Amino acid sequence: MSMNRIDQTDVLRQGAVGRFQETSRRDRAQETDPAATKQAGKEQVTDRAEISEAAQRLMEVRSALEIGRKAVDGIEDVREERVLQAKARLAEGYYQAVEVQSKVADGVSRVMDGMDAL
Repeated sequence: MSMNRIDQTDVLRQGAVGRFQETSRRDRAQETDPAATKQAGKEQVTDRAEISEAAQRLMEVRSALEIGRKAVDGIEDVREERVLQAKARLAEGYYQAVEVQSKVADGVSRVMDGMDAL
C-alpha cells in the first residue's frame, strides 16, 4: 500500500482532505440516525479515521504558506533603487542614529511576536 506523506502538497492538491471531510460528515450523520446504518436488516460496517485539530491546523498553515510563496514568487527579488538608497544612508551614518536603531528594533520585535503566534 502506498501513502503520501503529510508534508507533501500532493495530498492537498488531490483533494484528499475534502474527501475525508465528506466521509466524516457522512459518518456523523449515520451516528445521529441509527436507521441510516442499517442496510437490508444488517448493520453496515465502516472504517473511520480522525485527524487531530493540531494536524488540521498544520494543513491550514501549510496551505497558507504555499499561497504566500506563490505571491512572493511574482515580486522582484532586488530593487536597485532601494539598494542604492541604503548604501547612501550607510555612507552618511543614517543608521547610527538612536531613533533609527530604536525603530528597527521595534520592527524586529513585532516580527518575532508574530512568529510566536504561529
